[in-house]
Amino acid sequence: MRTKRVKIPGYAIRRRGRTEIMAAGFLICVFLVLSVSAVLAAVGDPVETIANPANTTIDVFDFWVYDNRGSSVTNFFNTGINRGHQFVFSGNGDGGNYGDWNKYTGPGGPRYGGIVEPLLDENGYPVLAVGNGESLAYLFNDENIDDEVLHKPAKRSYTGANYLFTVNEDGYYAFDSVIHNATLNTQTREFSVTEQTGGMFYPLAKTGNDRHFFGMHVQADFSVPADGQVVSPSGVKQDMVYEFRGDDDVWMFIDGVLVGDAGGIHNPHGLTVNFVTGEVHVWNADHNKHHFYTTIYDMFAAALGEEEAQARYQWKREPDGSYKTFSGNTYHTMDFFYLERGAGRSNMEVQYNMVSTYDFTGHKTLLNADPSVTTVLQRNQFKFKLTGFPIEINKEGLRWLEPVMPVTRPDANVIWDPVDYDLYPLTLENQIRAARGNRPKTLIVGNSADGNINFGNAELRSGGDSHDSVMSLYMDRTFRYVYEELPPDGAVLNADGVTYTWKGKRFLPIRTEGIPSTGSPMT
Repeated sequence: MRTKRVKIPGYAIRRRGRTEIMAAGFLICVFLVLSVSAVLAAVGDPVETIANPANTTIDVFDFWVYDNRGSSVTNFFNTGINRGHQFVFSGNGDGGNYGDWNKYTGPGGPRYGGIVEPLLDENGYPVLAVGNGESLAYLFNDENIDDEVLHKPAKRSYTGANYLFTVNEDGYYAFDSVIHNATLNTQTREFSVTEQTGGMFYPLAKTGNDRHFFGMHVQADFSVPADGQVVSPSGVKQDMVYEFRGDDDVWMFIDGVLVGDAGGIHNPHGLTVNFVTGEVHVWNADHNKHHFYTTIYDMFAAALGEEEAQARYQWKREPDGSYKTFSGNTYHTMDFFYLERGAGRSNMEVQYNMVSTYDFTGHKTLLNADPSVTTVLQRNQFKFKLTGFPIEINKEGLRWLEPVMPVTRPDANVIWDPVDYDLYPLTLENQIRAARGNRPKTLIVGNSADGNINFGNAELRSGGDSHDSVMSLYMDRTFRYVYEELPPDGAVLNADGVTYTWKGKRFLPIRTEGIPSTGSPMT
């Protein structure tokens, strides 16, 4: 059965309370921030992080060369994870005898570009463009590897890692090893993040040689808003960007095409991708030199050929007729590969405000909450309601057209209202049926323990022979949605009819309306 998705660009926002909707497609990304007075944190204090954003996965990999794992003294170029490969991990980045791509480029040195091919392989892994041209799947897949000669581990995979990122005041998902230490619990696959100063990024061990030789793969679905910009929690529109600073090898792919190349064993390099301007910038961040500039479009044209890049993707046409970035209302997947392979200092700073694809999602964060009210969020402690309103069309025997609402949930914590709500199958007969489509559709969910609010995934799926005719009715339509935080159990509405009291504290409920802008949905 063929699947079609209707995607409506943009949202105009009316705000009440401390909440924002940042949207592209059917995404509603809500950041709720309560009590923002400053708190002084000491080194070692825990840091509140969030679960991975919707449709984002993080995999972490631990590598060994010999029994001392990441020794910065002893190098074995044909043992452990290096055995049989020409892409090697070494203590001082002195693997030049095995190819220049294995040699440290020096304190003020450049990246080593061109280590990997411009396209991921059919399984979604980088492929060497140097040496024997093998796939790097053995580094980034979920398999564990043992050195059968040494009878010691060469690789351990920890897929599905979580709780690395914070959400900062500008709405960015962020992690900075200079101010935060992150240690992965390999049993629970959860990061423990604490305050630190001038620190390094060693997710698998804090001290000793065990802290070296590791990798990460971050994959995220995202959508480009109509104008490439997103709305911050304070209501400011800002360019959608991905920003990274760190070492060693860093490769960023979008839809399987290499866009950001900071490969090699090197000192911290910066990588930024701006989805409004299309600019891609890579440089030696420690010495502010070796600047490399390109654009998203140029990287796609180089990898695929200009004709195929034009045929397969939608691009924003610049005033001079050129192309630099994706069109708004387009949907993509990012693959970010990162390796620490020189067994020296390791640091990582990443922040991005890319918005997830398709989901109605949000996040509730308590900053310095009054301990008499709550200290940490608990599962289902707060309830949130999403309401979509029908529109009257009086066309083809159909008076009301139902709003597109989430249809899937990762858990069972769902309360539907009305209880007989069902948009599917997507047939004209179903739409015309009596008492269908003339009522608001409401979904109520609770927050998860980490504060995530996930209403679910919104799609218009195939519904039979009349599917295409119904799909055409959704073209260029505008629906209205209202997001509300409901008063907690036991809360009492005050005499003003607006605020409520809960556990002796007065609160203002949050309500936000979003109206998608009209446009031709992509199918």
